[in-house]
Amino acid sequence: MKKTSVLVLGVLAFTAYPSTVRPALAGECTELAKKSVASETKVRYQQEKIKKGVDVIEMGGDAKESPVVNAEGTKVLVNGSQWSDKMPPTELYMKDLTNPADMGKRIKKPLLNIFVKGSFAPNGDVIACELEYRFGAIIKTTWDFFQTGEWEPRGYHSVISVYRDGEKLATYDAASFGLPKGTFLEHPRVSPDGKLMTFYTQSSKDVQGIYVYRFESGTTIKGPQTYYMGNHLYKHPTWGTRPGRKFPSIFFHEQGEIAETGEEIARIGYVDIDVVNGEVRFGEPVFVTGKDAKFGQFGSTYIYDKHPAYHSGLNMVFFHSKDGLTGKKGIGVISLDHPDHDPLFIKLSDEDEVKYTHAQHVDVSDRPDSPLYFVARVKGEKKARLLTIDFDRLAKLRKEFEN
Repeated sequence: MKKTSVLVLGVLAFTAYPSTVRPALAGECTELAKKSVASETKVRYQQEKIKKGVDVIEMGGDAKESPVVNAEGTKVLVNGSQWSDKMPPTELYMKDLTNPADMGKRIKKPLLNIFVKGSFAPNGDVIACELEYRFGAIIKTTWDFFQTGEWEPRGYHSVISVYRDGEKLATYDAASFGLPKGTFLEHPRVSPDGKLMTFYTQSSKDVQGIYVYRFESGTTIKGPQTYYMGNHLYKHPTWGTRPGRKFPSIFFHEQGEIAETGEEIARIGYVDIDVVNGEVRFGEPVFVTGKDAKFGQFGSTYIYDKHPAYHSGLNMVFFHSKDGLTGKKGIGVISLDHPDHDPLFIKLSDEDEVKYTHAQHVDVSDRPDSPLYFVARVKGEKKARLLTIDFDRLAKLRKEFEN
């Protein structure tokens, strides 16, 4: 089949697909959930309105999601579509945040490959979660849709790729980590010192969970290169170095469901990492939401907290949350200095009373005065925008936690 024919088929196949192309975990509920009625018990967070300090960052690309900022806070990567908001975000765009006129540049990749997520290494390299095209993948994906009614990429080869200045420097597939062929590798993040990389897998239940890969190897380094945090429904790992810690922690969300209704739930936690004689060691998981009756008993209370980002300057964890099954997504935050205080749920509008909804996918740089980056929609619009909340406004949240 000619490439043009494959491309046309791909466009037709994915036009109706409304969300990011990624394999779904077997049995995983969609955001619409299995039931039409919400759980009787749901967690309610204290609401905080923010008007000042909210800004839109203009950049190209449609269907924006999953912004990631580099350590210095000078560049941002956004997953997006080059075609329209109705197409899945299969590209990566990089914008220079020091230049407001820069609308972002699309990172080049093979034509039929798919970028699912991206992040920065400390040296500025782009670390991409990429699906490499294999012959027949588009046809297999389309056929599977007609059989199941769900869009899941079939026949692609999942890799983690390293890009620099538009050139692919390295590729890691499942075999690189000692994992079974066909394992889907997701959400790669390199540690602040550049020596470790964490990611999670969406594959069989035998290998699901979060992993840590050590780039260093050799006869003087003890232990394996790939470490397994455990067979749990832990997802979306990110690094964050808490006060007094030599090594960073891994922040993540745990996914589950309410047994009686099948509703998808999620809560935020972290695991401390130590490196002893070159070997990676994991502490016990600490959950900061969904941890008890007060914060929502995980498994029996409807709680939906995902995609954490640790802010080192505030010692706070930001994430996106939902107020009940039918509620819109918004930004949640909890202070690790005040772990017994209820999390805050932020309601957004700017000084012109423009309201924003569907806020999700938060991120911060390593700077202690970092703004918060996320995507959201202007109320009444379907187009996702890249936004920030400036540090001064974030810092005022401390007073709410001190009360």
